[in-house]
Amino acid sequence: MVAWLLAETDHAIAAARETDHMPTLLFALTGTSFTHMCCRDYATAIMHLDECIALADGKVPFWQIFASAQRGCVLAQTGKAAEAIETISAATAGATRNRGNSLYVVSTFAFSFGLAEIGKFDDARRCLGEAMTAVEITEEGWYLAEINRIAGEIALKTPEPDAAEAQAYFERALTVARQQQAKSLELRAAMSHAHLWRDRASRRKLAICLLRSTAGSLKALRRAI
Repeated sequence: MVAWLLAETDHAIAAARETDHMPTLLFALTGTSFTHMCCRDYATAIMHLDECIALADGKVPFWQIFASAQRGCVLAQTGKAAEAIETISAATAGATRNRGNSLYVVSTFAFSFGLAEIGKFDDARRCLGEAMTAVEITEEGWYLAEINRIAGEIALKTPEPDAAEAQAYFERALTVARQQQAKSLELRAAMSHAHLWRDRASRRKLAICLLRSTAGSLKALRRAI
């Protein structure tokens, strides 16, 4: 399934290149990088984002900032929290001054993950709260499932992990992803949820059922396509 998803991203970028239309290619590069990030193919995600940043430099500021914010997300999730914070700070200074746009949402929740990785949990929670508020302002909920999933992960990283809080966030992430029919984000939330249950003998079977159910819906989507 992961191989199929990644193959589709290659087709999308190839088709975008054939159009010889820069905005289309920039959109394809950032969109497919998110799929690679969800599939934990971080090296390819960085490669596509770097190409997008280079192409957009000085020409299309929105996509340059957006791709930089996503690059910060990848760095944060690969253990490079300090570099992630520096990258997002430098790239999204304009976006963070305007809380009414999608760039602010992306940069803020990426900040939160990076802050948690270096142990600044209070700041991380504050950033998450700001990201959720920004979603309400912009009415752009396409990152809401991932914001809730990250909130759950942060709840487990604190010196006193709160499994109940994490579970509530993971369940909310699953609900949002299913409502949006965002299959890759649903799988991502399901994996985080199952990981929480993995170490609890009474919940292991539930974890397996959850992952099987999510994988089954992805296979059904593949057959439909």
